[in-house]
Amino acid sequence: MNQVAVLISLARHPKSGRLMLSPNDARALAVAKEMADDVRLIHVGETAHALTLRQYLGLGFPSLELIEMTDGADICEVLISYLQKDAPKVILTGLYALGQEDTGLVPYVLAEALSRHLVDRVLSVVTASNTAHQLFSRVQRRQLSFPELAILAVSSNAPPTLEFAARLSSGDSAP
Repeated sequence: MNQVAVLISLARHPKSGRLMLSPNDARALAVAKEMADDVRLIHVGETAHALTLRQYLGLGFPSLELIEMTDGADICEVLISYLQKDAPKVILTGLYALGQEDTGLVPYVLAEALSRHLVDRVLSVVTASNTAHQLFSRVQRRQLSFPELAILAVSSNAPPTLEFAARLSSGDSAP
């Protein structure tokens, strides 16, 4: 599948308060890596955070798109304006950011504004059939098809990516 993008954010470390890679977005990146070789990373924020954002490049992505956001701007409005100009077919997000000013509504607002189907709580994707495996409840899972233009919010219960990041940073090939 071509034209896959992941919306990335920065999380706050629960103890130190320092900005860091968001574990939920890292899970979305792992799903995106399975879907396509060429994945776009998109972040809305301050250029002052560029050094912290480089952690995402350490996961095996060649570049990221940084959209500068002015003080007081609504992140959803900025994303909608940006994505209306050059929208990928499939947009992935973490289910919610961690430790930032996030309500968890960004994927829903984007889906509504861009007239896209939204599949939330995604665990994995079968690209050949545009099928998402979704966590329906703690023990129930379901499979459902999604259209070519969709937004997928990846569950915080998706397989952890720490091993994925460790292998890439140590120079080993990805699974």
